[in-house]
Amino acid sequence: MTHVRSSLSVAWSPPTFGGFKVNVDAATRPQGNVVASVCRDSAGAILGASLSRGISTDPLVGEARGVLFDLHSALALGLPLVLIEADKSQVVDALQDLSSPSPWQIFNDVCNAPFLFGSFRSCKVVFTPLVRIPCARFGSLGRFLVLRGQFVPSPELLNNYSSIYAALLIQTRCHGHLCLPEKHVALLVFGDSLFDAGNNNYINTTSDYRSNVWPYGETFFKYPTGRFSDGRIIPDFIAEYAKLPLITPYLHPAYSQYTDGANFASAGAGALVGTHRGFVVDLQAQLRYFKNLIGLSRQKLGDADARALLGRALYLFSIGTNDYVAPFATNSSGLLSYSREEYVDMVIGNLTIVIKEIHKNGGRKFGFQSLPPVGSFPYRRALINNAVAQEITARVILHNKALSKVLVKLERQLNGFRYSMANMYNFLGERTNYPSKYGFKEGKIACCGTGPHRGINSCGGKRSAMKEYELCHNPRKYVFFDSGHPTEMANEQFAKLMWSGTPNDTGPYNLKALFEL
Repeated sequence: MTHVRSSLSVAWSPPTFGGFKVNVDAATRPQGNVVASVCRDSAGAILGASLSRGISTDPLVGEARGVLFDLHSALALGLPLVLIEADKSQVVDALQDLSSPSPWQIFNDVCNAPFLFGSFRSCKVVFTPLVRIPCARFGSLGRFLVLRGQFVPSPELLNNYSSIYAALLIQTRCHGHLCLPEKHVALLVFGDSLFDAGNNNYINTTSDYRSNVWPYGETFFKYPTGRFSDGRIIPDFIAEYAKLPLITPYLHPAYSQYTDGANFASAGAGALVGTHRGFVVDLQAQLRYFKNLIGLSRQKLGDADARALLGRALYLFSIGTNDYVAPFATNSSGLLSYSREEYVDMVIGNLTIVIKEIHKNGGRKFGFQSLPPVGSFPYRRALINNAVAQEITARVILHNKALSKVLVKLERQLNGFRYSMANMYNFLGERTNYPSKYGFKEGKIACCGTGPHRGINSCGGKRSAMKEYELCHNPRKYVFFDSGHPTEMANEQFAKLMWSGTPNDTGPYNLKALFEL
């Protein structure tokens, strides 16, 4: 492992009262980079530490991504005053003067910084040589820095950054040339806009299939990330519960966290290749990206360890809704000529092919959710076409029944196949009809949009339907953020049900049980 940093050393100094200081340092080796961070308050108490890994061998890239990860972590914890110290002057200079050209290796990372800086009362990134950190006991606060590696619950830490690496790696097992926690479980996400973390930002599509405009992201991230919600989506919460970082969109130019998982989901995608063809990454294309990831894993970890990583991983799906909505939205006479049963068989058949292919490549643990009651979404209510809504609902119900039967059959047929099926149909139906029972004020009107029920898809003002839109004051009071997607609060409630729900709502396993297998 080689370090690129100043040979000077300075004593660590605390931040001002009420502030928090994060020290970050990157190290590189031929197989990738390691970034270590430690967070302390103004009393010098260590609140947390983290270890992240990447495939880039450039120390500038490692340090830049470490700084951005620490900013996200501080934001997630609600820390108001943050000072980050780093020892690579090129990274610090680029972040301090965002108007000046930055090194090409970190251009994409630096471009994300302005959105984050504006979310703190005060936030600075400063240069400092190697900092010697005196030993101390962890603070008694119950909230720690969001971790990419194992948290170190040791009463003593840390003379210098080399001891950070040593302490964090004690509780890990090495895969090839990279070290991971002993029972590390990756999260691989497939699906549509309910799960898309921003992949559509990086494909040639229209604004109708993107959410990279304000006010998307306003609640949690404070800027639009490409998620179709005011904040986090279901896979974000599942990753948090599984002690993983937020799973990066696979198509993000800086994607490198293959050991933690990948998000292949694409807004508008369906199980059928023809659903929104040319505007989305359909399920078959997502499968191809997954196979590319397998090749990368084998290259970096070796065949045996890559196989072990894929075998322990959880494969999370949200797919099918667009297959049933699109034919009516486009008035596709060809697709509408099929009977309900024939059409559902096609959708389920395509999904089954993908499941079997993932299983063939080592996948064993799968998470699914039933399709939601699309007919009661704000955008369907805005159309005021009961006949269409009823037909879509009938097909969705038939799909959910067929999927349940297929999964039982696959459990018998496929060696080691285990799955979780969460009931989103009932979940959203309950909150739509009885919002106050679950902490909401409004279940049928969207927070963002226009027209009846704010059901016209205009949120953000960039869609083809309409440029004007209305925005509610508090998304947490609404089940739906826009015309067809839940708010962060609704997503969190459903993620909890998926993670630890009872067999009545999530079975035969919940996701927590699958992660622990």
